[in-house]
Amino acid sequence: MTGLDGGFTLTWVGDEIHGESPVYPDLFVPGTSHVRLSVLATWTDIMGGYLSMEVLNPLIPVTMSLDVHAHRPVPECGSIRSSGRVLSAGRSVATLMVEITSDTGDAIAVATASFMAPDPNRRMPEHLRRDARTPVTIGRDIPFVNVDGCQQIAPGIVSLSSHATGRNTAGSFSGASLASAVEDAALSLCPGTTLSMLSMRYVKPVIDGPAIARAVGNGSICQVEVRDCAKDDRLAISAITRSF
Repeated sequence: MTGLDGGFTLTWVGDEIHGESPVYPDLFVPGTSHVRLSVLATWTDIMGGYLSMEVLNPLIPVTMSLDVHAHRPVPECGSIRSSGRVLSAGRSVATLMVEITSDTGDAIAVATASFMAPDPNRRMPEHLRRDARTPVTIGRDIPFVNVDGCQQIAPGIVSLSSHATGRNTAGSFSGASLASAVEDAALSLCPGTTLSMLSMRYVKPVIDGPAIARAVGNGSICQVEVRDCAKDDRLAISAITRSF
């Protein structure tokens, strides 16, 4: 494994994929020294993408669901490590688990995700199939959190613009960028806290956007909907969050 100082590094270990990243302030929830849960969701989405490309090859997978549960507020530490493995895989659906720990081995969070290949006629580009097991380092210049893309419109309402978000292999808004919007909408109702749970169901892709995330809170639990403005406010994500 190389390039840890540069960002999130991925390597294959047998049938598992392992990740590691240094912890630095850009990853923190504003006003705290705790890593955002959407960052862990991003890493899960990236790792799950590689795992699902492996088992659903040559079809193009997209995120169906993603759940992250933190044991405690994600601490400021030297680095965070993660290991992902496939739990089950069929012809067009794969389910996986990612375990996340500190660099000293303390459990931080556990995540699960499901991916599906919705179009049997679409195939991954040849270079992705060929390079799927090549070690990857995602540098800090590629932000894990859409700091500029997510704009708070009002408490509980966040807009994610189409020009400031990452795209997945299918060309739609990435599950990771939409996770940032969900988290920002929920945390805007309870500033200074961090999420202990982020549970998302991806209903429809967001192609053009912008995407609007609206959170309704009831104590520590928020219900969040993400809708696609370009598609008559079509529901894209139904999510539930819980804060510590």
